[in-house]
Amino acid sequence: MNRWLFFASTLLFLACSCHQQDNPQKSEAETAEFLSDFEFLTRIDLSKENLFKEGDLYGDWKITTVFQEIYIDGTLNSSTDVTSGLTSSLITLRGDHTAGNNKTWLYAYNYLFIKNGSAYSYWEVANLESDFLRLKKEENPVGSDSFIPYYKDKSGEHRFSVFELHPN
Repeated sequence: MNRWLFFASTLLFLACSCHQQDNPQKSEAETAEFLSDFEFLTRIDLSKENLFKEGDLYGDWKITTVFQEIYIDGTLNSSTDVTSGLTSSLITLRGDHTAGNNKTWLYAYNYLFIKNGSAYSYWEVANLESDFLRLKKEENPVGSDSFIPYYKDKSGEHRFSVFELHPN
């Protein structure tokens, strides 16, 4: 019986250790501190959970395609490739939550947040595979005084920029 208990405890410890190394999520306090400077948190659904393993984001990702999607009353109305003229863009996501050149990043609420000095960016992680990353961001309507995010109200017109990335 003691051998079985020792064996089961060892397996449980190894499984927990492997999980922590593979997916070193920040604590709630670290996440709150990182996001405290993001003024646009009201534009995203903070009740969402991450859909993908953070460790799968690690690496150098090159933007290869950009789409403009337009939803009307919750239905995709058009998707237009706007890649033309795209300059080579690279996103580096390291396991220590740095992104090179004084950038830091966080994966929380199924969004990728990047701080670059005093500039802040965020994208929803729409799809993630070993050789493919799709990021999506709702754009503010031009000239609109009131902005209601898609996740709160799907009615009317909502525009998204969609970025497809591949490992570099």
